[in-house]
Amino acid sequence: MPKYNIPDLRTSGNGKYAYTFDWGRRADGSRHQETRSGFGSKREANDDYQKLLVEKEATKANKMMVTTSFSFGQFVEDNFLPTYRDSVRPQTYHGRAAMIHKHFQSLWKFELSEITPEMVMKWKNQLRHHQSLSNEYVRKICGLGHRIFSLAVDMKLLSTNPAEVLKKTKFLRDEQRTLNFWTLDEFQKVATSFNQTDTNEVWGLTILSFLFLTGLRIGEAQALEWKIWILRANGYMLRKQ
Repeated sequence: MPKYNIPDLRTSGNGKYAYTFDWGRRADGSRHQETRSGFGSKREANDDYQKLLVEKEATKANKMMVTTSFSFGQFVEDNFLPTYRDSVRPQTYHGRAAMIHKHFQSLWKFELSEITPEMVMKWKNQLRHHQSLSNEYVRKICGLGHRIFSLAVDMKLLSTNPAEVLKKTKFLRDEQRTLNFWTLDEFQKVATSFNQTDTNEVWGLTILSFLFLTGLRIGEAQALEWKIWILRANGYMLRKQ
């Protein structure tokens, strides 16, 4: 006589067979179970059980297809950036978000499940051959790409990380560039070109003077916040870690 592997198979009071089928967890975390009864034999109960197993797997597959059908860009906007915002400082977040929106456009409209390691390598090579990007900057972009796909894997949206191949890429150190600083005469020549009767140009000259006198870079100046300023009688001090 064949053995039927049906969890919780039992006989009811009227001599019929019954069992409880486990559909898994609902969206709220509660368990979804269904009692099936009225079977005249174990074979009938088993036939019913096998049909429900097929239906359960089909439902699971459909949910997976729906879950992973959104694009890379949508995943970045809806999942990665909100998560990333909570893990870094505001100025870091805004800089990295701008980097993503500028350099990931070739992947933006592809569905997550469509992106392969080959596509990621092609995207990376396009970045490396971009003359205006340093190796260090490309390395940061690739690090962001790996982090984006890692989150998709953690959320069970992807089984593997297509950007894992980037970890095997070696980036050469950029040649040390010579920095050219303005002399006082050069600065004064530029300063005289500003229109002192135009409020916007006065502000522009003020900012330019501040950068020249302090030696701050534009990116450093953009990250300044009022709370780190310490005003003194003859000047100021910035306290920034």
